[in-house]
Amino acid sequence: MADTLTADTKPRLAPTAAKPPAFIDCDLHNELDSIRDLYPYLSKRWRDHLDTYGGHGPNAGWYPRFLDHREESRPPSGRIAGSEVAFTRTDFIEPCNVAYGILNPLGPAGGQLNHELGAALATGQTIEDVESWPERIEAVTREQINEAARAVMIESNSVTGLLLAERPT
Repeated sequence: MADTLTADTKPRLAPTAAKPPAFIDCDLHNELDSIRDLYPYLSKRWRDHLDTYGGHGPNAGWYPRFLDHREESRPPSGRIAGSEVAFTRTDFIEPCNVAYGILNPLGPAGGQLNHELGAALATGQTIEDVESWPERIEAVTREQINEAARAVMIESNSVTGLLLAERPT
């Protein structure tokens, strides 16, 4: 019986003694493998909404629709590139010495026709947080506002500027 030989054809960075120079990735993407990845965090109302209408915005498409995912950035699980934080860290962030990354999610948040759902997805809040926001704001008292202002507005740490109109000559 012959031995089976397997090869990893995925391009990898060559091991080096020194790390590459650290850099800031200004366009680091994460993405949902499926809108269903969010279901554990959503109420039944929003799961039903997504089942009925989906997670697309007014153009019924994803941006950027002309770009596909690089196969070498797909995790071994077969899920979509950017959908597994641990793989992104071990396959890209650590070996490439990414010091900071500006995360630009490729997901359904920005173009939602339902603005409540879009706001919750874009800000990392729960749907319930967004839905209850008006009531929570209305519940804040004048005394609470003044107390918060006194805590952060310390006169010895402030600078006051005075803008004067130019005097006519």
